Amino acid sequence: DGRNDALPIGIIIIFPGIVNKLYRFIQENPDARINLYLTDIALPYGLMITEHVNPANNHIKVDLYAAAIEDDQRRPSFYLLQSDPKTAELYSFFVSNAQNILRNHAYPWHGHPDMSWIRGKNIIHRAVIGPGFLPHTKRSVEACLSAGFPMEIDLLELKDGKIVIGRADQAIAEYGVKDRLEDCTAVDIRKINKKDGEDKILFLSEFLDLVGGRVPLLLEIKLREWGEPGARTREFVQRVMAELERYLDQFIPRRESPWDHSCHVAIHSSNPYALKLIRQIDCMIPVGMISMDFSRIADELENGFLQAHTNESYLDIIHPDFLSYNIQDIENSNALRICRREQIPLLAWTIRNEDEQQEALDYGCDNIIIEGAKSFL
Repeated sequence: DGRNDALPIGIIIIFPGIVNKLYRFIQENPDARINLYLTDIALPYGLMITEHVNPANNHIKVDLYAAAIEDDQRRPSFYLLQSDPKTAELYSFFVSNAQNILRNHAYPWHGHPDMSWIRGKNIIHRAVIGPGFLPHTKRSVEACLSAGFPMEIDLLELKDGKIVIGRADQAIAEYGVKDRLEDCTAVDIRKINKKDGEDKILFLSEFLDLVGGRVPLLLEIKLREWGEPGARTREFVQRVMAELERYLDQFIPRRESPWDHSCHVAIHSSNPYALKLIRQIDCMIPVGMISMDFSRIADELENGFLQAHTNESYLDIIHPDFLSYNIQDIENSNALRICRREQIPLLAWTIRNEDEQQEALDYGCDNIIIEGAKSFL
């Protein structure tokens, strides 16, 4: 309530999505004294408990959740005072309940998962670590694993809904198939993989099992639609997140709590609505915006998409954990200013030679996404 005698006792986070708002608040208010906890207990109400040096001022605000979550603005609320005989018993009940949850069913939250890796080794674009490697193939992935480098990988939904690693416009004539990868089905991919050669196309589950937690992963989600995700996009993102949950549970050790992975996975996209959906599903997966000077290809883009990047309104849609920006456009952009203001890493893509690598260093980038440049990694 703004009084100097107010003492923070902690916050129980019932819905994980709220963590993102508090995460941003902490970034913007580094001196704030806040203890955050995650709990697996779901209550039909939310509590805001305020304790003061003078107990007569202690009170609780109780928010009863609306039956329809989207109608959140109309939920009923009421206050309970510790010093009021009419509300003292109910006040004691809610405090006791909250303390029991904190003591037996809550876990301290220390911030988003460890993202130090994103400032470390160069990240290999499409797993192409050097000349002679085809993108997004088993052989290229194994080469990155052997060298110990993180990979930036595109996730693609096939015609039948199955997910592989690859680009929608990726020609696969190398495999003797005329169609583009996005026009294939899982049956087509299995036929391709039966042909001789080591350049196998990997389904997402196969790719994750092959990596097995050995190197960090930066995954890109490309969507064919702009704006709020439709049913098909939601199903696609939900399938991706289900695979990641399995991967994290199986290969990435948890630290102090069931939610606290030493996370070696991040997701980025040029569509902030996709990132918003990911945050709603699992707010502990770091997400980043992919951007560039899209005005160069304005005729090919929907106006809403172009405006979101030109006006930087994607920052209002999703508070990203990092920014991935085209190396060709960084010099004349606000990318570095945004990252320093938001205190997030800046990644430059796609670096293909030593000159571009030096440019990224001169611009103050925190890391680079690099392709086919094994000689100077």
